[in-house]
Amino acid sequence: GRGRLVEQLMTESVLVGLVGGALGVALSVVGLRTFLTLNPQTLPREAAVHVDLRVLGFAAVLSLATALLFGLLPALRAARANLAGAVRGAARTATEGKGIRSLRGGLVVAEVALSLTLVAGAGLLLRTFLQVQGQALGIQTAGVWSVPVTPTGYDSPESWVQGMEAVRTALAEVPGVQSAALSLTVPMQMTGGRRCCWTRNVAATADADGVRTQMHPVSTDYFTTFQLPLLAGRVWTPSETSMDPAPVVVSEPLAIQVFGSATAAVGRTLHHGQGLTAQIVGVAADDRHYGAEYEHGPAAYVPLQEMPFQSDRAVFAVRMDPSATDVPARLRDAIWSVAPALPVPQVQTLDALVDDASAGRRFDSALFGSLALVALVLAAGGLYGLLLYVASQRRRDLAIRLALGASRGHIQRSLVLGGLGLTAAGVGLGLLGSWASGRFLSSRLWGVEAGDPGTLVGASLLLLAIALLASWLPARRAGRTDPLETLRQE
Repeated sequence: GRGRLVEQLMTESVLVGLVGGALGVALSVVGLRTFLTLNPQTLPREAAVHVDLRVLGFAAVLSLATALLFGLLPALRAARANLAGAVRGAARTATEGKGIRSLRGGLVVAEVALSLTLVAGAGLLLRTFLQVQGQALGIQTAGVWSVPVTPTGYDSPESWVQGMEAVRTALAEVPGVQSAALSLTVPMQMTGGRRCCWTRNVAATADADGVRTQMHPVSTDYFTTFQLPLLAGRVWTPSETSMDPAPVVVSEPLAIQVFGSATAAVGRTLHHGQGLTAQIVGVAADDRHYGAEYEHGPAAYVPLQEMPFQSDRAVFAVRMDPSATDVPARLRDAIWSVAPALPVPQVQTLDALVDDASAGRRFDSALFGSLALVALVLAAGGLYGLLLYVASQRRRDLAIRLALGASRGHIQRSLVLGGLGLTAAGVGLGLLGSWASGRFLSSRLWGVEAGDPGTLVGASLLLLAIALLASWLPARRAGRTDPLETLRQE
C-alpha cells in the first residue's frame, strides 16, 4: 500500500542521514584536531574540547531531523503518484509541476550564492594573509634569537643597566654568536612589564612644536644584530654613552618630519622636553617594529644609560651562526653563569615570532577556505545531480529530438546552458552576499578592500568554471543517448 511505500522511502532516507551523520562525526574529529593545532589563541579549558556523548547525540538528532525533513515530502509525493499512469509509462513522460522544478532550481541557486559568499570571503582573507606575509619588516630576522628575561633585585636604573650589560657580554662570548643586543622590546615581541619604552615630543628647537616619538633604549649592537640599515651617519660607540648631550639614532620618518631629510638630521640637536637634548649621530631606516601590519612611526634609539626608569623585563637579541646547535640551552647557560637567579622563561627565534604574528591571519584564511571548499563541493554536486535528474526525466523527449535530427551538440549545449543559467543567478545573489560578508570581515582585512573587484571576479569565475564542469558531465552523458534503444524501452 501507499503507507508501506512511504515507510520504505523514509527508511532509506533515515539510513542515508545516519550514514552522513556518522561520516560528519568522523570528519569533525579530524577537523577539531586541526582547529586546535592551527588556532593561534589558547582556548579556555581546551583539553575539554572533544567529541563526547553529547556531541554524538546532537549529531544523531540532527541527522534524523534532516532525513525526516527532506525525505518526507518526496515520499508523500511518490505515494500520491498515479499508479495506473505509471504502469502505462505515463509517469515517465508526465511533466513535473512548475513548483517542484522551481524548488529544485532555487536550492541550486541558493547553494551557488552561499558558495560564492564563502569563496569571496576566503579570498579576501587569503589575500590579507599574503599581503601581511609579503610586507617587508625592514630588518633581517633569519638567525636571530629572542631571549626575554625578568630582572629583579636592582635598586637603581644604573645598577639595572650594569647587570643586564654583564649578561649581554656573556651572551656575546658564546661560541657561534655573531652579535648580541639588549633592549626593552625587540621587533615582533612587545615586552617590558611596566614600560617598554617612553614617548616624548621631540623638535629641532626648544620652543618648536614637537613630534610624538617613541624612545627606545638599546645597546650599541642593536643595529648590527637586526641588520637595521643606517641611511646616514653612524651608531654611537660605547665611550659616547656618557656624553652630554647623549647620542641618539633617529628613524627616517622622524628625521624627515623634523629636519626635512635623513642627511640633514645628522649632527643636529634633538630637543625632547624638560630641557633635555640629544645629539643625532645617525639615521636608521624605518622598520615594522610592532608587526608587518603596523607602521613604527617616529622613533629614536638612545643608549640604555638614558633610561629614566628600571624595567622589570628586558629582551636580549642574539644573532647566531646558522650552523649553531642546541642554541636555547647554550644561551641559558651563558645567562646563568653571571646571573644564576635570573628567570629565562622562553628562548625562540625571531622567525618564530614573525610566524606567530601572522598565525591569526593564517587561521582565518584556513577556516574560511575550508568552509568555502565544502560549499563548492555541495554546489557542484547539487548542480550535477539536478542536471543528471533532469536528463533522466527527459530521456524520451531527448530521444525523440535526436531521432528527428537534432544534433547531439545541441542537446548538450541546452543542458549546459541550463546549468550555467542557474549558476549565473546564484552568482548574482552571491555578489550581494559577498559584499555583505566583506563588510562583516572588514576588521580582519589589511591591504585589501572589502569589495575588492579582483577577488569578487576571481571567485565568480571559479564558480562558473566549476559549474561548467558539473553541467558538462551530465550533458555529455545525455548526448550519448541511443534514441532507438531509449524509445524501445519507453
